[in-house]
Amino acid sequence: MNVFQTREELHRELALASTQQAVDRWLKHSEPNIETLAQNCFERNTARSFRFKKLDITDVQPTAVFRRWAVPYLTGNAPTILGFTKPYQVRELVHDASSTLQSAFYRDTRERYEMDYGRAAKVVNLALKHLICLAHVSPARRSALFEILDIPLDKYTLGMLRPLLPNGLLPRNPSMGDVKTRANYISIQKAIRQLCNPEFSPMHYEVYAYNIGSAQAAKAKAAKKAAAAGTTTSTAGAISSSVKI
Repeated sequence: MNVFQTREELHRELALASTQQAVDRWLKHSEPNIETLAQNCFERNTARSFRFKKLDITDVQPTAVFRRWAVPYLTGNAPTILGFTKPYQVRELVHDASSTLQSAFYRDTRERYEMDYGRAAKVVNLALKHLICLAHVSPARRSALFEILDIPLDKYTLGMLRPLLPNGLLPRNPSMGDVKTRANYISIQKAIRQLCNPEFSPMHYEVYAYNIGSAQAAKAKAAKKAAAAGTTTSTAGAISSSVKI
């Protein structure tokens, strides 16, 4: 994980052609409808992080709970959200949506899962990132909304910027679980916006961090697969060498 030590270093990375190309690709991404959006924004890795199996919750899946919440909530609020022009409007919406999402998970798991604020806010922001790419939203409107969105906060987006954030705002190895309250969330989002502005928006940084995180996850997966293959080969060799002809 890249950990930025200076604001200048951050801005150099955000100014790279590869970062801008990634942003352009995202803004050209199209979601046909909210039902599809609700599937695409809540990926398998996100669902796994809820650890339902560890909590012995096997009769319902995180994806199902999320989609039951997301489709009606986003359908009802999309016209308002797509008309936002200021970051504070996004933050108010994120708080409202996070509260209702927490309630949905508590209810649909029959009071067995209490979603923390940071996790709920991250999922809501992922949904908003996809919402602005609905097919009927014009390129100009997408770009305008992209500039005012908050970012999903997780170990990548928080960890890379930790040295640049105000002292005491985050622990040494931060994750979404460290975003415990609305006030904490707002302080972090404002600090990130100040670091990125005026040349860039927080979402430029989010796209950069997402790409870095995805690349590292893919590398780790490949290494794990290679290690497993090596173990299998070694075991097979050992068995073969022990067979007497």
